[in-house]
Amino acid sequence: MNLVDVLYSPWAILPEHLTLMRQIYGAHLRGDRTDIAALEARRGAPLSGPVPGGYEVRNGVAVIPVRGAIAQRMSLMQEVSGGTSSDLLTRDIKAAVEDKKVRALLLHIDSPGGTVAGTEGAASALFAARQLKPTATLSDNLVASAAYWIGSAASKVYLGSQVDRLGSIGIVATHRNISRMEEAAGIQTTEITAGKYKRIASQYGPLTDPGRRSIQEEVDAIYEIFVDFVAQYRSVTHEQALAMADGKVFMGQQAIDIGLADGFHSLEGLIAELNDSTAGWEPPPSRQASAALPPLAAVATGPPPGATQLTTLPPLSMTTTQEQVAQWAADNQEAASILREEGAATERAELQPQIEKARAEGAEAERERVAGVRAALIPGHEALIEKFCADGKTTGGEAALAVTAAERELREAAASSRLTNATPAVPFAGVSEGQREAKAPPKAEINPRAVADKAREIAEQAKASGTTMPIEQACIKAREALYPTSNT
Repeated sequence: MNLVDVLYSPWAILPEHLTLMRQIYGAHLRGDRTDIAALEARRGAPLSGPVPGGYEVRNGVAVIPVRGAIAQRMSLMQEVSGGTSSDLLTRDIKAAVEDKKVRALLLHIDSPGGTVAGTEGAASALFAARQLKPTATLSDNLVASAAYWIGSAASKVYLGSQVDRLGSIGIVATHRNISRMEEAAGIQTTEITAGKYKRIASQYGPLTDPGRRSIQEEVDAIYEIFVDFVAQYRSVTHEQALAMADGKVFMGQQAIDIGLADGFHSLEGLIAELNDSTAGWEPPPSRQASAALPPLAAVATGPPPGATQLTTLPPLSMTTTQEQVAQWAADNQEAASILREEGAATERAELQPQIEKARAEGAEAERERVAGVRAALIPGHEALIEKFCADGKTTGGEAALAVTAAERELREAAASSRLTNATPAVPFAGVSEGQREAKAPPKAEINPRAVADKAREIAEQAKASGTTMPIEQACIKAREALYPTSNT
């Protein structure tokens, strides 16, 4: 996190926390460097510092702490007030999934939120983890904005007490005009740019109307993406997610009533519950080879233990061969037949508990698989979900990928149809400059949903080509592609 990120990038954080962070960075910008050693000396104790990466395994549950402001990397703010790196958090979630000592994951969160950058990656990692192991989020005072974006990706979200707070689903961005500060310092900055939208909201001058619209469009697009993820993670409709996403922070039972959380729990109680509920947990059948049951014997080659001896057998030496046994069976067909039936019955009786256990485990595994598939539903793709439920092999993660791809195709087809059926442009009829200004068409109304969808597409294209593109940059490019003249 650098000065540009703090001052100008969109944040998913409580506004008062962002104000404090900007005050510290503002002092840095003025040249008033923060003396960490002096702060610790006045405080009489070390500062909280950044939250180190890693997790603690407690009774088979990986407890992963999320504390303070969230950013992709550590910075001055994390040194002063503590914080969490979303990059390290993503790494720890993936490590816990692969850790054979871990049967479940628990995020213990006390955070006002943080940068948009890096948040989606951590949330996606947790959502993927819940397809493989039980996951839960527990508040430890505050789970707001980016922290809730990440925490909502768990299977369950709990409050630690009646006064814990959840929510603040929203995006905030600001513009700072530093031209007067530079003027007072005898500095004048002149920017030379190429590209219509390059530096449209420059900090070296007052915020223009096009600049304000540019920032608002980016904030709106990221907000739509945030709401979409909450709807998916909490298994609610977009409209239900919007009811939670007005930027308000909800306390205790209010958060449960509106759908942000599933109840109250203590840390130790939740660890015990996760451990008990996951006893004997195994991955779905499609992720491991099914153990074949031993076949029932069709023919017994000798009397089972305790069987009644119906005829006198010739003494057999240690060198008795299968041919000798076969010869005896041929000479004593009736006795051999009875022995075969008794042997088969005994073996079936011995294997029956194993058979019943295997059937029960198979049925449970199939129920878990189907539940995982149904959890991947996006409205409008019910038929595809039912197909996956019936095929006996598709996992929840595979279904989620397939449904997401199908939804993308529908949206792309709809967008293509809108372009194809659009009203043809009226040919330019040659008018005077004054008439052209009088008849200038109104500026296009920006659709945040369209910008969000396009941003997803651009980000996925960049990812396919081996490049990681931040959400903010994808939103800017999406706006330029969809509304090339909207800010002029």
